[in-house]
Amino acid sequence: MDTEKNLYQILLIDDHYIIRAGIKLILSEKLNVLVDEASNGNSALTQIKNNSYDLIMLDINLPDTDGFKLLAQILKVQPDSKVLVFSMNPEVLFAKRFIKMGARGYLNKEASDNEIVKATNTVLSGKKYISMELAEILLNETAHEKADNPFKSLSEREFEVAMSLIKGETPVDIANKMNLHPSTIGTYKVRILEKLNVHNVIELIQLAGIYDILTNK
Repeated sequence: MDTEKNLYQILLIDDHYIIRAGIKLILSEKLNVLVDEASNGNSALTQIKNNSYDLIMLDINLPDTDGFKLLAQILKVQPDSKVLVFSMNPEVLFAKRFIKMGARGYLNKEASDNEIVKATNTVLSGKKYISMELAEILLNETAHEKADNPFKSLSEREFEVAMSLIKGETPVDIANKMNLHPSTIGTYKVRILEKLNVHNVIELIQLAGIYDILTNK
């Protein structure tokens, strides 16, 4: 058991067994790590409360919660947690938001084995991680202001509500999930539609498709 004390403790949160198994295999073969698993937000929070993890790898699309809410809950329970977000959603829009919220890095699920190991090592060492592709995009954005993604104009809360609407959730569902009154969600919805210059949720979904906001896992 002494050898386990020298291993990095990692919690891998993803609702797909095959993804958890694949990443666990990669990390276990190439790094000195011990990987625990969680398939949903509730079980993840329970494990985080009962253990001290060196790294938490978080899929942002879970069946019982969304990534923004779960990241906030994780950092409330363990403020010093090193969280590496991984998802199929586009880095250019999601990575900055999650890092701003306190995540230490963002990794696309299409990343190679070597990049997964590199990202894990980077965050474990106390640094932040973004891919080379995202770094280039961010540099290009500052170099020449090209047509901005309109979803970037949304606040963090507006973006969270917009993502839920795009996924087909009703205002009541969203209100229950976010612990807000349905009328508050209605206000957010009106504001979102105005900012994005669309008239209804159908047009919102169409706009999300144009900018590749939600990518299937």
